[in-house]
Amino acid sequence: MDPSKKDPAALEGRDRELAACQRAFESAGTIRALQDAVMICAEQCRPLPSWLTIGLLKTLDTIAAPVQRDQVDYVRYLAVCEGKSLGLSWNRAYEYAQAYLMPIDAAKGGWETMRAAYKRVRRGKLETPDRYFLARGDSMDLTYQPSPEHAEAVLREYLK
Repeated sequence: MDPSKKDPAALEGRDRELAACQRAFESAGTIRALQDAVMICAEQCRPLPSWLTIGLLKTLDTIAAPVQRDQVDYVRYLAVCEGKSLGLSWNRAYEYAQAYLMPIDAAKGGWETMRAAYKRVRRGKLETPDRYFLARGDSMDLTYQPSPEHAEAVLREYLK
């Protein structure tokens, strides 16, 4: 049935339910209130009110934080793997990753950080194989790529 042809009393009831969802979310952060509000809007073919859109985005940000940490670990893991593929010892591969990622604020860290990230990813891949899935293959996100000049300088330094 076309939502515009629904009974006005029924629409008012849905408006009250939507307002109750907003109160529940804004006062207690109740995720179920977001779910119910989305369903009410979908049933009535209504656009999402701004409070609901903002609530959904904030909730997604909270969910995405661990995924971003995994992504940074994976970038570090790939940099260590690259060092190993160059024939470097483990310690030199960790140092290589440290130097390679130095200009990237989100991914930089000491060699111990690189080592810990490498081990977390190795363990994570064994426990949950798809945890570090990349739709575009095993390549680093360009957000975490140093400039070509920096990458070349690091490569020259470690291949001396």
